Amino acid sequence: MSVGGRETGTFYRVLLFVLSAIFVSLCTVVGGALAPSVWPPESWVASAGAVFLIALAFAAGVVIPVLFKEIPPSIERRSLRELVKNAWKEQTFSATTVAALLAVVALIVWFSAPATGLSRLVKDDRVGGMDLTGYCQSYGFRDNTEEACYSPMAMDEVCNWRYEEKGLHFVTSGNRVDGKCFTFTNSLKGGIWDMSDYCLKRFGRRLGVDAVTARNNWECQMKIDKSLACDWFWAKRDLEARKDGADWGCYQ
Repeated sequence: MSVGGRETGTFYRVLLFVLSAIFVSLCTVVGGALAPSVWPPESWVASAGAVFLIALAFAAGVVIPVLFKEIPPSIERRSLRELVKNAWKEQTFSATTVAALLAVVALIVWFSAPATGLSRLVKDDRVGGMDLTGYCQSYGFRDNTEEACYSPMAMDEVCNWRYEEKGLHFVTSGNRVDGKCFTFTNSLKGGIWDMSDYCLKRFGRRLGVDAVTARNNWECQMKIDKSLACDWFWAKRDLEARKDGADWGCYQ
């Protein structure tokens, strides 16, 4: 095979990879947007479309890698312009299949638009506000700011956890943040280290909790994911949090 043929074959493989990535991404994104957030769904057409598109993306992910090895030499030696020009004549069945798939996708989007408007791709429909305090308390935190959930640490309890004993108490050294742990007979046990590990064990590692000093005390603190807070409050999926002046709103 000529060098030019090998170069053309490489070009076709790169082109196939790029087009495949675009196709699979579009099917996945649009399919996810059409997926119902409540049950029963608002639109059965949109739900069927979501299943079809996601299945199509999965099938493409399985079949397309095989095509990289199956580009025949007769195609590698021909220019892209020639292939496009003769595609309909030589690949009537394949062209018809692709056209049918595109038509099905277009019909799915068209008929589901009244019910969904693909609004989860462009989130302009305001659902309402959110309850950050309730969201934080659902995870066991005592209070919150606009940006984080937090719970002040009971330092005596931290001492007991650190030294795996009971009856220890924390004595500050001039402020509420620095100090050491003592027994009930006032014998020194030592200081406290690795405060973050205490917070992770108390609230769970999956929450991304950390130990910080704030409000003149040690606290276990978790940054608030406001979009997740919207999902929790409205019991819906894939909402978006957005600032409305001084307040936060949830959009779908």
